[in-house]
Amino acid sequence: SNPRGNPPPPPSGGRFGDSKPKTELDWVVLRSKNLPGPGEYNPKAPKQGGGRFNLSNAKSDIDWIVYRAAQVPGPGQYDAASSLDKLVKTPACRLLGRTGPRNL
Repeated sequence: SNPRGNPPPPPSGGRFGDSKPKTELDWVVLRSKNLPGPGEYNPKAPKQGGGRFNLSNAKSDIDWIVYRAAQVPGPGQYDAASSLDKLVKTPACRLLGRTGPRNL
């Protein structure tokens, strides 16, 4: 019932489909029509190739120690004042509103 006391109208429209669904045999026949028969196709051979393993010689522990030592300046080979000047001008120091490292 609605607020006026009248019963709702009966449902109308629509109906169940009366089509006949495909059987399992119908599906098999339909699929086989779309597949080529024996000898009616030319399959392509799979491509040969692919990636390679890394063939380079890896650095040994000693090689890494020598490499790292060559990157780091030795005693007396750097200017601390100029290094700090460069640090003050980095974006990180400017972003944080600092003029340099905290320990200065």
